[in-house]
Amino acid sequence: MLLGLSKNYQHNFFVLNNKLKVCVLQNKNLKKSAASLCINTGHYADPNSTLGLSHLLEHMLFLGSSKYPNENFFQNLIKSNNGYVNAWTSNEKTVFYYDVNNQAFYQTLDVFSDFFKNPLFKKRLIKNEIKIIDAEFQSKINDDFRKKNQILKELCNTKHPFSRFSSGNFETLGKQETQLLKERLFNYFKQHYYASNMTLVIVSPNDYRTLKNYIVELFSEIKNPNNEKIIKYKSPKIFNKNSTQNLIQLKSESKNGNICLSFIIPKKKKYSKTKPLTYISHIIGSEEKGTLHNYLKKNNYINTLVITSGMKDQKYQELSITFVATKYGMDNVNLIVKLFFEYIYLIKSKGIEKWRFKEKSQMLQNLINHKEDCLPIDLARETSINMHLYPKKKTFFGDYEMSNYDKKILLTNLDFLSPKNLNIFIFSNLTTFKLKSLYYQTPHSKQKISQKDLNSWEINQENTDLQLPKPNPFITYLKPSVKKSIKKKKVSFIKLNEKTNVWIKKPTKDNHQKGYLFVSLNSNILKLSLQNNIISKIFTEILLYQLEESTYQTEVAGIHVDIFNHAKGITVQTSGFQKFQPELMERVLAKIINFKVSKKDFIKTKSQLKHNYKQALNQKPLNIFLNYLAGIIQPNYPTYYSFIKKIDQIEFNDIINFKNLFLESVSFDFLFYGNWNDKKCKALTNLLTEKFPKTNPINVNKIKDIKNILYPKETLSMEIKLKIKESCVLVYYQAPKFSYSNIAFYSFAHYLISTEFYNEIRTKQQLGYLIGTSYITIAQHPGIIFYIQSSLAGSKEILNSIDQFIKDFILLLVSIESSTWEKSKKNILKQLTKNNQNTREKANRIWNSISHGDYSFTQRKKICAEIESLDRVKTISFFSNFLKPTNSARVVLFHQSSLHKNKLNHE
Repeated sequence: MLLGLSKNYQHNFFVLNNKLKVCVLQNKNLKKSAASLCINTGHYADPNSTLGLSHLLEHMLFLGSSKYPNENFFQNLIKSNNGYVNAWTSNEKTVFYYDVNNQAFYQTLDVFSDFFKNPLFKKRLIKNEIKIIDAEFQSKINDDFRKKNQILKELCNTKHPFSRFSSGNFETLGKQETQLLKERLFNYFKQHYYASNMTLVIVSPNDYRTLKNYIVELFSEIKNPNNEKIIKYKSPKIFNKNSTQNLIQLKSESKNGNICLSFIIPKKKKYSKTKPLTYISHIIGSEEKGTLHNYLKKNNYINTLVITSGMKDQKYQELSITFVATKYGMDNVNLIVKLFFEYIYLIKSKGIEKWRFKEKSQMLQNLINHKEDCLPIDLARETSINMHLYPKKKTFFGDYEMSNYDKKILLTNLDFLSPKNLNIFIFSNLTTFKLKSLYYQTPHSKQKISQKDLNSWEINQENTDLQLPKPNPFITYLKPSVKKSIKKKKVSFIKLNEKTNVWIKKPTKDNHQKGYLFVSLNSNILKLSLQNNIISKIFTEILLYQLEESTYQTEVAGIHVDIFNHAKGITVQTSGFQKFQPELMERVLAKIINFKVSKKDFIKTKSQLKHNYKQALNQKPLNIFLNYLAGIIQPNYPTYYSFIKKIDQIEFNDIINFKNLFLESVSFDFLFYGNWNDKKCKALTNLLTEKFPKTNPINVNKIKDIKNILYPKETLSMEIKLKIKESCVLVYYQAPKFSYSNIAFYSFAHYLISTEFYNEIRTKQQLGYLIGTSYITIAQHPGIIFYIQSSLAGSKEILNSIDQFIKDFILLLVSIESSTWEKSKKNILKQLTKNNQNTREKANRIWNSISHGDYSFTQRKKICAEIESLDRVKTISFFSNFLKPTNSARVVLFHQSSLHKNKLNHE
């Protein structure tokens, strides 16, 4: 969603002769340019005979045009110029977008424009892309949102396009003749990919006249129908009489205990200034004392409440209220639902008040007034979508405009949150379900909600245990940022005392009222044992729970607090509007000093954390592999597996002892980023630290921070059993030690390899959908990973493909031309030296330097110098010595699907 346009941009709208609507956004500070083209069509326009055709066309469009027939040309051109390209298809929109170094923008725009004029849809590539689409479908087959969405589709009116399967797979696309598919792709393209059905957005530092000339030259030839009948889908009512009042239980390993109340609500243009669902969600989601969320949590019915927007199109929008229930909550589903409708009754009778509307409106206005720059590619994409939704004047803030308080509109929308319009989805890990959904084959049960329950949820009197949110004193009018240049200053450092370091950094542009305050509480006790790291996690989780109620109003007002664990201790971070941050930080640190917890809450937190870590084992395999890898390399790092195994051994007295030992051994690192006054920073630091006890540092010099377990050279191979049908392999190469030269070698190696690896494994070999390489640091130790997840090959075959690629690539390096070599170095240097886009990125970069001991803030400069010095001989020698399948220091993690043969051996 777009949150306004910052002062750094100038914008111009115009329409080409072919009726293509264009917006040019110019910002002279940018080093990259971006383009996005959005077509007002999507899954809803798929023919019944070829479900997923729009998605297939999205894939095929990038694979060659008449002017540029090579299917890899655009991807390679983008990658070789530090760019990124992507596309996606939704119910009613398809978006293609990319960014690239500014010097290559015209060339890439020329290629990009030809896709929409003369696509080829090569027959030999159609079947390959169907395999990719099917692999994409298979990789998301266990996604609970998609499983629930498919069942919701099957409840809908079959005449409404939402009821149909949308993404496509081998079943809907792969069984058709290639020539027939090619004809259907061209028919779909002709019917929907015409100029007046498109919006184009360009974001660039180039001057407007130059950019307009580019656009006129390259995009004016996109065809537009002349007096042809434009095909549009019909949109009947989404629900029929049997579509609501259903209770569905569906199998889910990852979300057992979720209770989702689903309502489909009509949308109207006249609602755009009132944002009724934004207003309603704001009140339902409140965590203040006495609210629905607070009451259910205090009484142990739920762990949290989440409000999301599910399906949506021009005429309808789903509002989903999900209760993440406890075991006690799962035994009282009817009561939770009744309490929800009692709260809706309370909102109807007492919650539609002008001051509440103004409060939410002011929150949104503050966000708009203090908008910061986002990435050019994100700005281009979201603007191209909004040009279909809003008039020109509202393109950049229409998503957040909330200026018209209309009680009738608010009540009308609340009326749709009724038992009559309800479907309940309960996620369960039971295995006794007899029904299976189409395509996803999700086991589930379906029954009509009893009339008795429906009647009990028709509320006509107030529940005095429930309360509406009170006025929020932290939501006040904040003047818009003033564009003001400040003389650039280095990060200033104050050594307050032997245990307290303070850094202060002021921004050089725009007098923002936003800032960041970081406080790291450092203690060596986390290095002593795995148990201390697990206790530290429990400690921070209890703190966050205890702060929820007291910090909710500041959170809503745009002043955020976060507490997270790291290798040295615990970091507390406040962010957002600076005005109330000192007060908030003082409150949090006081909570740490005076930490108290009941045995009941301690046991509850342990149980919830164990549940969360078990749930984490259902996330993407790559994330599980990386977590496991971190545990191999770092002593006492709590992986998902070790955490689950050890947490039950933690006793109540352990956390009390941990708290005392932690506070007695703590030292402090502070960073103030923003328009902070130096004297006030120093005074605030004294105020925040003076109440901590005197420190007694723990000496753990003999404990290493990282294991170089892979040296001398060897391969460590380990199997990780996952709940997925695909096989997957991760290969990690570790640098022999930390040094700037090793960081340069490994980051440059990743840059050289990434595009070639993707093209070879995904495009040519079609080995899988999730494929990639990444430069990675674990405890500052550089390395590189190769990853493949495949439904087609076993772990041994996957590893053989990775190893063969590396062997071939070493030979390929010898043949790279000098000009290509130098261009690659220049591109990675641009990546490393790119400007941070906003306050968050700038603050985090400085904090990361402090956290890693780079107090001179010169690490990037030193790495760049090392890359500058790299030559072909050094790099080929590096590949030969450190990146090769045999006699190299590496870890191989793998999962073998039961559907595949050729399993790897493991140690």
